[in-house]
Formats: sequence, structure tokens, C-alpha cells
Amino acid sequence: MNKNQRENEQIAKRIVEYGVPTRSRIQKYKMWEESKHCCIYCGQPVDVGDFLRGFDVEVEHIIPKSLYFDDSFANKVCSCRSCNKEKNNRTAYDYMKSKGEKALSDYVERVNTMYTNNQISKTKLQNLLTPVDKISTDFIDRQLRESQYIARKAKEILTSVCYNVTATSGSVTSFLRHVWGWDTVLHDLNFDRYKKVGLTEVIEVNHRGSVIRREQIKDWSKRFDHRHHAIDALTIACTKQAYVQRLNNLRAEEGPDFNKMSLERYIQSQPHFSVAQVREAVDRILVSFRAGKRAVTPGKRYIIRKNRKRISVQSVLIPRGALSEESVYGVIYVWEKDELGHVIQKQRAVMKYPITSINREMLDKEKVVDKRIHRILSGRLAQYNDNPKEAFAKPVYIDKECRIPIRTVRCFAKPAINTLVPLKKDDKGNPVAWVNPGNNHHVAIYRDEDGKYKERTVTFWEAVDRCQVGIPAIVTQPDTIWDNILQRNDISENVLESLPDVKWQFVLSLQQNEMFILGMNEEDYRYAMDQQDYALLNKYLYRVQKLSKGDYNFRYHTETSVEDKYDGKLNLELSRQMGKLKRVSIKSLLGLNPHKVHISVLGEIKEIS
Repeated sequence: MNKNQRENEQIAKRIVEYGVPTRSRIQKYKMWEESKHCCIYCGQPVDVGDFLRGFDVEVEHIIPKSLYFDDSFANKVCSCRSCNKEKNNRTAYDYMKSKGEKALSDYVERVNTMYTNNQISKTKLQNLLTPVDKISTDFIDRQLRESQYIARKAKEILTSVCYNVTATSGSVTSFLRHVWGWDTVLHDLNFDRYKKVGLTEVIEVNHRGSVIRREQIKDWSKRFDHRHHAIDALTIACTKQAYVQRLNNLRAEEGPDFNKMSLERYIQSQPHFSVAQVREAVDRILVSFRAGKRAVTPGKRYIIRKNRKRISVQSVLIPRGALSEESVYGVIYVWEKDELGHVIQKQRAVMKYPITSINREMLDKEKVVDKRIHRILSGRLAQYNDNPKEAFAKPVYIDKECRIPIRTVRCFAKPAINTLVPLKKDDKGNPVAWVNPGNNHHVAIYRDEDGKYKERTVTFWEAVDRCQVGIPAIVTQPDTIWDNILQRNDISENVLESLPDVKWQFVLSLQQNEMFILGMNEEDYRYAMDQQDYALLNKYLYRVQKLSKGDYNFRYHTETSVEDKYDGKLNLELSRQMGKLKRVSIKSLLGLNPHKVHISVLGEIKEIS
């Protein structure tokens, strides 16, 4: 582990010029080195910058994930995009075999040499030389063995705290759930919401010689509702060893054509909860999510001495996530017209792209900053029917003497300047590289001295910066924080700018997966909380799905999917009408009488003051 850590640190220093040294980029660099800076398949040289940025060179799964779900380093290699596309859903061995005996022979020799020279592991060697007909059986057997081991281990652990533990299978659980009629519980609880927006249909079912017409939700699945886990758990809790034994005996004696009706009558005659009882209990379930996100955790930095003893150097705060997106930007001034038609100077974000990634669309949208380079690239593309791969296969020069090649092109980028933060500064302290902070940590809502509501959208970067200087990530007492800050001189301008005004009063904060009761009047809410009326609270319980400035998305707590597609088309309005989604601003959120609540892992609700 120490060796890998040192190696990763060295690689991070080498690739910093290509962007933020993330785990995936360090992995990419290792793949690039192990294949000797070439595509593993065609052997063409690969530019490390192109690979790290994802331009025409990609991480390729040796054995496709659809055949062998392995996303480890041992199943990944460096490949040019054309080879990856041509390989499609084949194994590396089968792909090279399709190219002929010579290509396959050279490939096998190249791979074996890589293994002999300790460039790749034995597992990667085996993956690179595995045909498809050697995968399926081995993979399924391995998965079965793993599942069987997990089941045995789970039973072993439970046996240490429970006197009698028996194991059953999913097919038995499904059979019992169906016979007892619990399959329809979630469908019935969701039926009215779907019927209101016309997502139901009438079907005809043949039952013992007669035709029954029944209305049901279109394409319904129990997996649309988180509560299906609770129904499965209840089924398992009500399963007796005698039921499993009887089912196994009948199948063993009579084979697949055993008398299913007699078994169903036997199961129905055994003590179990009625459908009405289960529906009532499930309707009281409040789904629990892990709420919020910590910005940092305390840790220690260590050094290793020659005698292998580890000595702590200092305490540090470790961020709990990525501080920014991977891309690194520059900032330039350009002359543009404002809304009144006046020519003014504006700051714009720019980013360097390899010349091979420039296409006609980018040129038509005037993304290339330098007009002269724009004309040169446009002319070269025109000569090759706008095919970038052919157009830029040979060097492109900026001068007539062909001495200065164009390798990278500076283009305008999407992020607004006010969203970027400095990443690197020169010797004079001036910023020379910027990144986009990316995801938000939380949104805090305050009330100013005039009674107006103010919003602070705090990025994960800003939350970590606050914690580094001893300020809470979520500021609930601005006046106290500012009193402490005035006595210090070690707080950066970026941290100060992210803080709320000293006169503002904290109202509410929102973080991803926090739970809220929305749209319930105060009297009903107080009654439901006092009486612990979960069936009533259940109808108004939402979790925070995602947050951005002035735009908050809440998802109904039982929903397993965040997709809002119906018949393959996005329809947010339909989700809003069904109560699946609430997308609100500050004003509309406060109009819903929001109450932040905590749902424990046992589904118990508690108000957060």
C-alpha cells in the first residue's frame, strides 16, 4: 500500500499540467505506461494528454462488462477510440482473432512480452487472452459460488446471535408472497396517483374459464417503490421451514408438473396476515435515507522510517469528496457587445483542446479563440470533407515555413467566470488556472433585516474551505461567526465572500437526501406528529434530490427512480401532477410550509428544530 501510494503521488506530479490529478487519471496514466504509450490493439502511438482528457483515446474493457461485470484495473487497457468502437461487444482475444492469424499472433506475442517484463498482472494477461466461449460458464459458476458463500456466511453470523436460522430462496419467497395476495399491495397503494394522470389500462384475464376485466397501472413493477423490500422481509418472516419442505418434496416427487393448486390451498390455510393488514402497515412506512454530506473528516499525515515504524506528523482534515470537476480552465479578456450595443471587455473561460478533437461544429460555433488558427483549421477540414481524424493525421503549421506546428487549440468553454475558483497562482500571487467547483454541499436560506429571504448556495469546495479555518460548513449564527472572524487575520477573501451577512437570521438549510414534510398545513402537521400518524405524514414526505441556485428538487420518499420518462419521453409536469416530484424556488418552498424531519433506520420520525 505504501509503495502504491508513493507511485501514485509521483504520477500525480507528472500529470498536473493536464488537469486535476484524480484517481481515474492516475489509473489512465498507468495503463498508458504499461502498454508502452501505444494502443493495446493497433499499436499506434498514444498522446498521454489526449488519453487523460478523453480525446480519441479511451479506457477499454478487455472483457465487456455486459459479459463479465469487472470494472477493476485488471480488466482495463488503453485503446484508441476507433479500435474500441470496432471491437464493440467482443473480448480482446476474439477481436484480434477477427483481424487474421498474423494480427492475432503479433497480439499474443505482445501481451506475453508485457507480462514477462512485469508490465501487466497475471489476471490482466488471462483477461487479454480469454475468448468469449471461456467466459460465460466460468463467470456464472463464480457468481453462484460467491452468492452461496455470502449466504452461508450470513447464516453463520446470524447463528451466533439467534438460536435457529434457516435459509430460503427467492423463488420460495415469490411464491408465498403471490399466494397470500401481497403482490398487489404496492400496486393498489400507488393506483390512484397513476389513474389521475391516465397511466392505467383495462386488461382481460382468463380465470377458471371466465373472463375478468381489471384495471391496472401500465408497465407496473414493485421495484418502482422502495417499500417492496419491507414486503419481502415480511414474507420471509412469515415463512416456515415446513412450507419450504413441502414445496421441495412435491417438486421432487412429481417434478415440474406437480399439483400446484393443492400446495396453494395448503399455504393459504396457514396463519398469515390479510392483504388489508399488510396494506395498512405498508402505508405507514416512512423510507429512511442517509441524509446530508459531511465536508471533511479528521485524519493524520504519516511518514515511514527505515525501520518501518510509522510516525504521525500532523493532524489534517480530509475532504469527503471531489473538490472540483476535472477540467482546468484559463481566463482571458475579449471585446464583446453588451445589451445596449456598446463594445466592452468581458472575461471568458477558455480551455486547451488537442487539435485532433477540433471538428466542424466547434468551428461553426466560433469556439476557437484565435481567428487565424480558426481559418487554418477550417481550411484543413474542408480539404478532407470535415473528417478530423484524416485532416489532422499530418501536422498543421501556423507559419508558412512549416516550423511551428499547432498541437493544442484554445477554445471558449461553457462555465461562467463567476462560478470558477483559482487553482494555481504564479510567483506574484496572480491566478493562472481555474476549476469549476462542481457539486453543491448545501443551500442555506436566511432572512435579512427587512424580512426578505436570502439564499447562499455553498459548494463543496467552499464548505471544505470553511472547515479548514474552523468555521462550520453550515452557518446558523452569522453574528457569532463574524464576531470571531474580526479577531483573526488568517481568513481568505474567498471564505469571507461565501459567508452570510452579519445581520441575517438563519431560517433553513437543505442538503441532498434530507427529509421534509411539504404541503401540509400547520394544524394537520402538529396533529400528525403528536399522534404519530404515519399514514398521514407518509403522503407529504419528500427527500432532497438535488440543489442548485434558486432551484430545489424534491422526490417523493417511496420513489426508487429519479427518471421522469413516460413512454420514453421526459415529462416533468406529469411527475409533478402525480406528486413524485416537487421542483421549487425559495418563495414556493416556503409557501409549502416546510418542516425538516429525521427518519431513523427503523422508520421513526422526529422533527429537526
